[in-house]
Amino acid sequence: MLNIIAKYSSSFSEFLEGKFVKDTAVEFKGGSRLNHIFFQIFTVTIQNIDPFDALTDDDLKTAIRNASSLKPNLFVPEVAFEVLSKQQISRLEQPSLQCVQYAYEELRNIVQQIEMPELTRYQSLRNKITNVMFVLLMR
Repeated sequence: MLNIIAKYSSSFSEFLEGKFVKDTAVEFKGGSRLNHIFFQIFTVTIQNIDPFDALTDDDLKTAIRNASSLKPNLFVPEVAFEVLSKQQISRLEQPSLQCVQYAYEELRNIVQQIEMPELTRYQSLRNKITNVMFVLLMR
């Protein structure tokens, strides 16, 4: 039983490292698909976000004046910087969540694609291993 689980674990690792050979010319799979998600899809999405798109000069002036109150400041007050930064960083939340969702779906696909003779013979063991992997991916 432990031998089967160890083989499954090494097969999962091979999928992530790209050591499988089956159907490699058709589409990205495993680690190469994860690489594509992070470095192509996510990077392009993040680069298309203009950091000053939702931030006007009036917004900057107002935040600086609100933070400095009665005393004039030579530099941008820390509070104003924090408020404006948090607003802009919140714009990265949706693309980040989408990237995580794509990566999660690919990891689930890897779990389902692992084929071993032992698992075709013991279908209930395959179902249990798959369920445990899905639970681990949810955490």
